[in-house]
Amino acid sequence: MSTTPQPARLVWLDARRGLTIVLMVAGHVARGLWATGRIDWPDYRLYDAALYVFHGPLFFVLCGITLCCAGGRGRLLDDWPRRLGRLAHPYLVWTLITATATLAMGGAVNNPLGWSAFLTIVLGMPVWPYSIFWFLYVLILCQIAMAILRERLGHSAGSILVLSVAGLGAGYAIRALVGPIEAFQVTTVLTMFFFFSWGHWLGARPDILTRRVLLVSCILSLLCWGAILGRGWTIDTPFGGFAGLCITTCLIALVRRGAGSVPGAVMAAAAYVGIMSMEIYVIHHLLAGVARITLSRLGVEALWIHGAVGLIAGVVGPILVAALFRRAGVAALLGLPPPRRPAPVAQPAVGAVR
Repeated sequence: MSTTPQPARLVWLDARRGLTIVLMVAGHVARGLWATGRIDWPDYRLYDAALYVFHGPLFFVLCGITLCCAGGRGRLLDDWPRRLGRLAHPYLVWTLITATATLAMGGAVNNPLGWSAFLTIVLGMPVWPYSIFWFLYVLILCQIAMAILRERLGHSAGSILVLSVAGLGAGYAIRALVGPIEAFQVTTVLTMFFFFSWGHWLGARPDILTRRVLLVSCILSLLCWGAILGRGWTIDTPFGGFAGLCITTCLIALVRRGAGSVPGAVMAAAAYVGIMSMEIYVIHHLLAGVARITLSRLGVEALWIHGAVGLIAGVVGPILVAALFRRAGVAALLGLPPPRRPAPVAQPAVGAVR
């Protein structure tokens, strides 16, 4: 069985991550504009749901694929201190930075903080993640769960996936009975661990993303989007999990199979954005918010300008700011190590991890 490195696989994975982070920034920019009343479309909430039904889950699927490809059959528990530091460090630092900046800006932001709320956020970081940083918090818990399950079940991706489906059902049952449990993000972890496990399972079976899978997942995705936009179906239900599964599979298969037909420069640019996704994630919220406040103070009313400037500030801005941090020698302190393109790894063969 060949274990020849396949760089194209890493390129498509980085590119898919790059496209996903851009969609995430666009969604956050739109939510900021909606909160200030600049977006007043009657159906905005439906379009918001159509985006959020998949872009969060898609990140967890991609993280699961990456973990499977990078981890091989090694013991994740042995590597846990490094993995924990790589996620916990930016989570703690940028939660503190963002909360401090929000406190300092006062009424200029959409959700201002007082001293009491600020102290609650800082002291509650181990239990209640603040704002967008729920993603890093939940990803930490998903990686811990995956490490333990792989240790107990002997790298059985299928068995882990089955357990994650049970957890997904439990999460929706809890939501229906008592609502979401915010402490330790219990219900969110149960939901996102399913997508993380789905990515882990896909990573062990790279050849499963066939044209038939692409076609079926695309048809189901269109039907799901139609149900959200046309019928107003809510995504905080089992339907949301099914829709997320269909759409994430469709988008991954689309990029995976179509990577060879995309111009190299486009793929390289998308892949670079994907490599910088951590920097973009932790910094974009601040820069996009500052851009919106600045444009408002300047009297700019055009919605398209707010959207375009916010998107550029949220994607390009963090890359430039991170470069300045590296130049100043403080990037590592802030949890932003120098970006490195991973060395190509062998694509796991079908059935290598069962």
